Amino acid sequence: MSNLKLAMDKLGQQAAQVAGLLTTEVYEPLDHFQRVTGAVATEMLGQARGLWTEIEEQRGKVETQQDRYYRLSSDAEQSDIEIEQALLEHERG
Repeated sequence: MSNLKLAMDKLGQQAAQVAGLLTTEVYEPLDHFQRVTGAVATEMLGQARGLWTEIEEQRGKVETQQDRYYRLSSDAEQSDIEIEQALLEHERG
């Protein structure tokens, strides 16, 4: 019976050692990794949102300028047509 008790005690000690090893070698580093990467990911997500907002603002400005360019080009083309018609009418007398 004392051999059984010694074996059970030894098994309990080994289980405690394995539990301690798992805690210090697996759980704590993983917990630290998750905290660090979570903080970094949160910071990077904030930066990405800021950049995305800036990109959207710049895209809006480009679209506005593009619309203005097309409108001015159309106006210039219309003016050229009107000038040509006026010259033709002037030449006809």
